[in-house]
Amino acid sequence: MFLNEMKHKRRCLITSPSINQIATVKKFLDSTFTIKDLEPAKSFLGSFHITAYCDVDWAGCVDSRDSLTGYCVFLGQALVSWKIKKQPTIARSTAEAEYHNLGASTCELRWISYLLQDLCILISQPIPLYCNNQATVHIVANPVFHKRMKYLEIDCHLVRDQCKAEFVLPSHISGSSQLADMFTKLLPHAMFTSFLSKLGLVAFPEAHLEGGMKRVSIFSNSSRVEPGLNN
Repeated sequence: MFLNEMKHKRRCLITSPSINQIATVKKFLDSTFTIKDLEPAKSFLGSFHITAYCDVDWAGCVDSRDSLTGYCVFLGQALVSWKIKKQPTIARSTAEAEYHNLGASTCELRWISYLLQDLCILISQPIPLYCNNQATVHIVANPVFHKRMKYLEIDCHLVRDQCKAEFVLPSHISGSSQLADMFTKLLPHAMFTSFLSKLGLVAFPEAHLEGGMKRVSIFSNSSRVEPGLNN
């Protein structure tokens, strides 16, 4: 005696981090079971939004007068990348220091985009890159102006090419909203607390230790506990 069990499936949900893999599975199911596709393959979560902030402390190092570079990158609301480092050369102006930082931040964003691409994660472009130096933003927007700044030629071409490819969009932001100041400058307590919350960080709680201090004399075997202290 032979038993044959047949089941009818009205709907089937296929999930995968890669749309190409979903299309391959659908093609296989169609050739095997003759399925009817009701909807096109699409991302379940949509594309991720990346936001970046960059800032420098011009001549911030007291000993060498090197500028301090700082940037942070958000994937959605999560802080995924940040860096604080002294620049290898001394900048003669804030615009020069800021633009070197802009080039380094653009390279970091390109690396993150390649990593997400390997994970089959879509990101929305252009990526907003916020800088609170207007001269730096003008250098990006005006190709004639930056020809007089030959010492920034490499970074100029790098950032300009990425802007033309609509990968990044450098934009000006006020100093009160520049989260990268958290890494490069001494901030007032209120601003520090606000930026700490926006970065998704939590202040380390104060440690309360209990116990006592015992003083031991090296000339006798007796020991006593300091008055007023808990054991």
